[in-house]
Amino acid sequence: MPTRLTSCWLVILFAWVLFVASLFLPATNELVVPGHDHLLGWQAALTSLSMYSFWGVVMTLADPRFALLWFCPWFNLAMLLAPILVFHHSENARRLASLLCLGPIGAIGLAWLVTRDLYVGFYVWSASFGIMSFGCWWYDREYSRYSDRFPA
Repeated sequence: MPTRLTSCWLVILFAWVLFVASLFLPATNELVVPGHDHLLGWQAALTSLSMYSFWGVVMTLADPRFALLWFCPWFNLAMLLAPILVFHHSENARRLASLLCLGPIGAIGLAWLVTRDLYVGFYVWSASFGIMSFGCWWYDREYSRYSDRFPA
């Protein structure tokens, strides 16, 4: 494997580690769990899953800004699976990168519309999406250069 492809993988791995770390960092204090003064990233992720319940539909109807929360579980799932998807299906890396770019843009927009009480976990989470998007794009670019020079 060429050095540049290895470097791409290091960027992708770094972004994934940041994402996993963000799940254990304080993210927000908007919806506080009793006995805690903030939500950790994994608690915020579970909260976004609640959008698929009856009350999630009611919240979305009451305030359309909450519609962006419907997509957060899918972005989180894509981020968790990103290294596997890029490794096994490198031709889909560019599409995955563009999908991952949408995650933090929507989340940051929603966060600023709904609340300003954001902690380091939220920013690490957002940064991990941007870094993963760059890593996927770079990997796809280098992989296509390498495969053009050395066809199978």
